[in-house]
Amino acid sequence: MKGNINVKRICMVCLLDVLMLGCGFGKNFFSSASHDKLESHTGMNRSIEEQEERAYAELLASLRLLQESLNYKLEVPNDFDLEELVDEIIAMNQYEEVSSVNFSKNIQIALNYDRETLNNLKSIIKDLSHDNHKFALELMNNLSVFGDNLINALDRIDSDNFLSMLKESQDVLGLISIKVILDDMLEKGQEMVSLLQGIINNSVLFSDENEIKKSLELIDAFQCASSRVCVLCTEFRIMSFKFVDSVYSLDKRH
Repeated sequence: MKGNINVKRICMVCLLDVLMLGCGFGKNFFSSASHDKLESHTGMNRSIEEQEERAYAELLASLRLLQESLNYKLEVPNDFDLEELVDEIIAMNQYEEVSSVNFSKNIQIALNYDRETLNNLKSIIKDLSHDNHKFALELMNNLSVFGDNLINALDRIDSDNFLSMLKESQDVLGLISIKVILDDMLEKGQEMVSLLQGIINNSVLFSDENEIKKSLELIDAFQCASSRVCVLCTEFRIMSFKFVDSVYSLDKRH
């Protein structure tokens, strides 16, 4: 008798399961739960993809802003006659180890191709060229070093391969950290160029050559202890290496 009761109970449980699965409530319950879970998973994936795309887009925008702000690869007419002036100073100092073309190009890069500043520089160099031609050469050499470091740093981070690696990394935090590096480079680069322009444009206002020289001594690419411009240039260059290292580090993790 007891065995029959247990059999009946088992049959009733099985029947109830069949009814639950067969009826509309049972189907809708399990179907709805699975659908909600799938929707949640899909929504999460979409959210992550959107974050990745936004992080990469913001990084790319920072890179473009840096390049545009410093006139990277800007095609400009060489109408400042700097090469002729550089040749003259080089000849006075019997300093033939440099190219007047490269000197002229790097100086324009350092001063961000600003016409007013370049014209003031020409005026200063002409005034210094007779009795202070050695100082004039040192000034141009320092400006050329700044321009050379600036363009080399920008060349270092300008790579389609780097952009592909960053886009494929899918690392939001990594992309954000690299964007911060680019933003720091922009800040340092703009300050460096602004200081160089300011020093030259202020120096041209002096009539005394000693005052002009004292003002221009701030443009020193080798003595960072006394030159804020030197510090900024060094930091800018270091950050470009940091950018490259960060890209490779990000790529290794994925």
